[in-house]
Amino acid sequence: MIKSVLVVDGEVIVDAEFTGHSGFAPAGGDIVCAAVSAIIESYKLAVSTLDGCTVDQFDDGRVYRLRLECYEDRNIGILEGASRVVLCGLKSLSLLHCDYFKITIKELKHGSS
Repeated sequence: MIKSVLVVDGEVIVDAEFTGHSGFAPAGGDIVCAAVSAIIESYKLAVSTLDGCTVDQFDDGRVYRLRLECYEDRNIGILEGASRVVLCGLKSLSLLHCDYFKITIKELKHGSS
């Protein structure tokens, strides 16, 4: 099963971590893994093209993580829209393939480290 934890600040995804393999099919032919990858890679590409946005990526073969390092107020609307699309896609995928993909969404608490 792929397990994902998304951290949102308001309506913007600021951190996304994915672990595991869905097990829907062997690696290389797994539509659940392919769907998760397509959704999150689209978010990474959309965010990284915005001026003032930096995306930090980590992938060691077991854990895949994206972190939005900084963003500017002028990009908030675009970031919120992109985040909504990602959240809708991942939530839908988790409903359709609940045995293979789980999503957890956490709200960023300001004032805590």
